[in-house]
Amino acid sequence: EISLNGLDWTNTGLTFSYYEEPIMTEINPDSGSEKGGQPVFIMGKNFPNITASKEFNCRFTPISLKNTPKIMPAYYLNDTAIYCITPGGWGQGDKMQLQVTFNGGDYDQNNFRYTFFNIAQAVPRSGPSNGLGGDILVKGQGFRADSGPLCRLNNTVYEPVSVSWSEIRCPMQRAQSDDFFGSVDLAVTANGLDWHEFE
Repeated sequence: EISLNGLDWTNTGLTFSYYEEPIMTEINPDSGSEKGGQPVFIMGKNFPNITASKEFNCRFTPISLKNTPKIMPAYYLNDTAIYCITPGGWGQGDKMQLQVTFNGGDYDQNNFRYTFFNIAQAVPRSGPSNGLGGDILVKGQGFRADSGPLCRLNNTVYEPVSVSWSEIRCPMQRAQSDDFFGSVDLAVTANGLDWHEFE
Protein backbone atom coordinates (compact mmCIF):
# COMPACT_ATOMS: atom_id res chain seq x y z
CA GLU A 1 0.00 0.00 0.00
CA ILE A 2 1.03 3.62 -0.54
CA SER A 3 0.53 6.70 1.60
CA LEU A 4 1.31 10.25 0.52
CA ASN A 5 0.88 11.73 3.98
CA GLY A 6 1.94 8.92 6.30
CA LEU A 7 -1.64 8.34 7.47
CA ASP A 8 -4.00 7.61 4.62
CA TRP A 9 -3.17 4.37 2.81
CA THR A 10 -4.43 3.51 -0.67
CA ASN A 11 -6.05 0.21 0.38
CA THR A 12 -6.01 -1.06 -3.24
CA GLY A 13 -5.59 -4.72 -2.38
CA LEU A 14 -2.43 -4.99 -4.51
CA THR A 15 0.06 -7.67 -3.51
CA PHE A 16 3.80 -8.19 -3.94
CA SER A 17 5.26 -11.69 -4.34
CA TYR A 18 8.70 -12.98 -3.41
CA TYR A 19 10.05 -15.99 -5.30
CA GLU A 20 13.13 -18.13 -4.91
CA GLU A 21 15.54 -17.24 -7.69
CA PRO A 22 15.56 -20.23 -10.08
CA ILE A 23 18.68 -21.93 -11.40
CA MET A 24 18.69 -22.17 -15.21
CA THR A 25 21.06 -24.71 -16.74
CA GLU A 26 20.30 -25.08 -20.49
CA ILE A 27 17.95 -24.35 -23.38
CA ASN A 28 16.60 -26.92 -25.83
CA PRO A 29 16.59 -26.70 -28.78
CA ASP A 30 19.16 -23.94 -29.19
CA SER A 31 18.33 -23.16 -32.84
CA GLY A 32 15.24 -22.72 -35.01
CA SER A 33 13.82 -21.04 -38.10
CA GLU A 34 13.86 -17.25 -38.32
CA LYS A 35 10.14 -17.51 -39.13
CA GLY A 36 9.56 -18.26 -35.44
CA GLY A 37 6.62 -20.07 -33.88
CA GLN A 38 8.68 -22.86 -32.31
CA PRO A 39 8.91 -23.67 -28.58
CA VAL A 40 12.25 -23.33 -26.81
CA PHE A 41 12.51 -24.94 -23.38
CA ILE A 42 14.57 -23.51 -20.53
CA MET A 43 15.64 -26.22 -18.11
CA GLY A 44 16.75 -25.90 -14.49
CA LYS A 45 15.17 -26.00 -11.04
CA ASN A 46 13.15 -23.88 -8.60
CA PHE A 47 11.02 -22.26 -11.30
CA PRO A 48 8.13 -20.39 -9.63
CA ASN A 49 4.60 -21.30 -10.73
CA ILE A 50 3.76 -18.04 -12.46
CA THR A 51 0.77 -18.13 -14.78
CA ALA A 52 -1.01 -15.42 -16.76
CA SER A 53 1.54 -12.78 -15.75
CA LYS A 54 2.58 -9.97 -18.09
CA GLU A 55 5.88 -9.83 -16.20
CA PHE A 56 6.95 -13.43 -17.05
CA ASN A 57 8.75 -13.17 -20.41
CA CYS A 58 11.60 -14.25 -22.68
CA ARG A 59 13.69 -11.65 -24.49
CA PHE A 60 15.53 -12.38 -27.76
CA THR A 61 18.32 -9.85 -28.43
CA PRO A 62 20.19 -10.04 -31.79
CA ILE A 63 23.98 -10.25 -31.60
CA SER A 64 24.76 -8.98 -35.14
CA LEU A 65 21.50 -7.66 -36.63
CA LYS A 66 20.47 -4.10 -35.82
CA ASN A 67 16.90 -5.21 -34.97
CA THR A 68 15.45 -4.30 -31.60
CA PRO A 69 14.98 -7.14 -29.07
CA LYS A 70 11.70 -9.04 -29.16
CA ILE A 71 9.85 -10.04 -26.01
CA MET A 72 7.61 -13.11 -25.87
CA PRO A 73 5.44 -14.52 -23.05
CA ALA A 74 6.96 -17.35 -21.02
CA TYR A 75 5.01 -20.34 -19.73
CA TYR A 76 5.46 -22.54 -16.66
CA LEU A 77 5.59 -26.33 -17.17
CA ASN A 78 6.91 -27.51 -13.80
CA ASP A 79 9.57 -26.54 -11.29
CA THR A 80 12.32 -27.80 -13.65
CA ALA A 81 11.12 -26.43 -17.02
CA ILE A 82 9.57 -23.35 -18.60
CA TYR A 83 9.21 -22.44 -22.27
CA CYS A 84 8.46 -19.65 -24.71
CA ILE A 85 7.57 -19.50 -28.40
CA THR A 86 10.23 -18.02 -30.67
CA PRO A 87 9.41 -14.74 -32.43
CA GLY A 88 9.65 -14.49 -36.21
CA GLY A 89 10.27 -11.74 -38.72
CA TRP A 90 14.04 -11.40 -38.43
CA GLY A 91 14.59 -11.58 -42.20
CA GLN A 92 17.79 -13.61 -41.92
CA GLY A 93 19.67 -15.86 -39.54
CA ASP A 94 21.51 -14.55 -36.49
CA LYS A 95 22.70 -15.52 -33.03
CA MET A 96 20.55 -14.21 -30.18
CA GLN A 97 20.96 -13.70 -26.47
CA LEU A 98 18.00 -15.42 -24.79
CA GLN A 99 17.03 -14.11 -21.35
CA VAL A 100 14.13 -14.71 -18.97
CA THR A 101 12.44 -12.33 -16.55
CA PHE A 102 9.94 -13.27 -13.84
CA ASN A 103 9.07 -9.69 -12.88
CA GLY A 104 9.28 -7.76 -16.15
CA GLY A 105 12.50 -6.00 -15.18
CA ASP A 106 15.23 -8.34 -13.93
CA TYR A 107 16.52 -10.54 -16.75
CA ASP A 108 18.79 -13.51 -16.05
CA GLN A 109 22.51 -13.32 -16.79
CA ASN A 110 23.05 -16.94 -17.91
CA ASN A 111 24.24 -15.84 -21.37
CA PHE A 112 22.18 -18.45 -23.26
CA ARG A 113 22.62 -18.30 -27.06
CA TYR A 114 19.86 -19.21 -29.51
CA THR A 115 20.52 -19.29 -33.26
CA PHE A 116 17.89 -18.39 -35.83
CA PHE A 117 18.58 -19.91 -39.25
CA ASN A 118 17.21 -18.98 -42.66
CA ILE A 119 17.11 -21.45 -45.57
CA ALA A 120 17.08 -19.43 -48.80
CA GLN A 121 17.74 -21.81 -51.69
CA ALA A 122 19.31 -25.05 -52.91
CA VAL A 123 21.44 -25.28 -56.07
CA PRO A 124 21.61 -27.13 -58.35
CA ARG A 125 18.12 -28.59 -58.43
CA SER A 126 18.98 -31.35 -60.89
CA GLY A 127 21.86 -33.69 -61.64
CA PRO A 128 22.88 -36.92 -63.35
CA SER A 129 21.22 -40.10 -62.13
CA ASN A 130 24.61 -41.71 -61.47
CA GLY A 131 25.17 -39.22 -58.61
CA LEU A 132 28.39 -37.80 -60.02
CA GLY A 133 27.14 -34.24 -60.40
CA GLY A 134 28.78 -32.70 -57.31
CA ASP A 135 27.27 -31.46 -54.07
CA ILE A 136 23.91 -29.72 -53.60
CA LEU A 137 24.50 -26.34 -51.93
CA VAL A 138 21.84 -25.16 -49.46
CA LYS A 139 22.31 -21.44 -48.92
CA GLY A 140 21.14 -19.16 -46.13
CA GLN A 141 22.38 -18.04 -42.71
CA GLY A 142 22.60 -19.39 -39.19
CA PHE A 143 23.82 -22.91 -39.97
CA ARG A 144 25.89 -24.70 -37.31
CA ALA A 145 27.62 -28.05 -37.57
CA ASP A 146 26.87 -28.78 -33.89
CA SER A 147 23.08 -28.34 -34.18
CA GLY A 148 22.44 -31.58 -36.09
CA PRO A 149 21.96 -30.55 -39.75
CA LEU A 150 20.86 -33.31 -42.15
CA CYS A 151 20.06 -33.68 -45.84
CA ARG A 152 17.29 -35.79 -47.37
CA LEU A 153 17.21 -36.84 -51.02
CA ASN A 154 14.80 -39.38 -52.51
CA ASN A 155 13.47 -40.29 -49.01
CA THR A 156 16.95 -41.14 -47.70
CA VAL A 157 18.67 -39.09 -44.98
CA TYR A 158 22.37 -38.21 -45.32
CA GLU A 159 24.98 -36.39 -43.26
CA PRO A 160 26.11 -33.13 -44.89
CA VAL A 161 29.49 -33.03 -46.58
CA SER A 162 30.29 -29.78 -44.74
CA VAL A 163 28.54 -26.97 -42.86
CA SER A 164 29.38 -23.27 -42.59
CA TRP A 165 27.38 -20.29 -41.29
CA SER A 166 25.94 -19.62 -44.78
CA GLU A 167 26.00 -23.03 -46.50
CA ILE A 168 25.13 -26.69 -45.99
CA ARG A 169 26.72 -28.96 -48.62
CA CYS A 170 24.54 -32.02 -49.24
CA PRO A 171 25.85 -35.03 -51.15
CA MET A 172 24.22 -35.73 -54.52
CA GLN A 173 23.39 -39.42 -54.33
CA ARG A 174 22.84 -41.95 -57.10
CA ALA A 175 19.22 -42.42 -58.23
CA GLN A 176 17.48 -45.78 -57.93
CA SER A 177 18.87 -46.64 -61.38
CA ASP A 178 21.30 -44.98 -63.79
CA ASP A 179 18.58 -44.53 -66.42
CA PHE A 180 16.09 -42.91 -63.97
CA PHE A 181 14.64 -39.57 -65.09
CA GLY A 182 12.24 -37.54 -62.94
CA SER A 183 11.74 -35.64 -59.68
CA VAL A 184 12.44 -36.88 -56.16
CA ASP A 185 12.05 -35.16 -52.80
CA LEU A 186 14.75 -32.78 -51.52
CA ALA A 187 14.75 -31.46 -47.96
CA VAL A 188 17.18 -30.19 -45.33
CA THR A 189 17.07 -29.61 -41.59
CA ALA A 190 19.45 -27.15 -39.96
CA ASN A 191 18.74 -28.28 -36.40
CA GLY A 192 17.88 -31.99 -36.76
CA LEU A 193 14.22 -31.29 -35.98
CA ASP A 194 12.51 -29.00 -38.50
CA TRP A 195 12.63 -30.10 -42.13
CA HIS A 196 12.52 -27.55 -44.95
CA GLU A 197 11.12 -29.27 -48.04
CA PHE A 198 11.97 -27.77 -51.43
CA GLU A 199 9.39 -27.79 -54.21
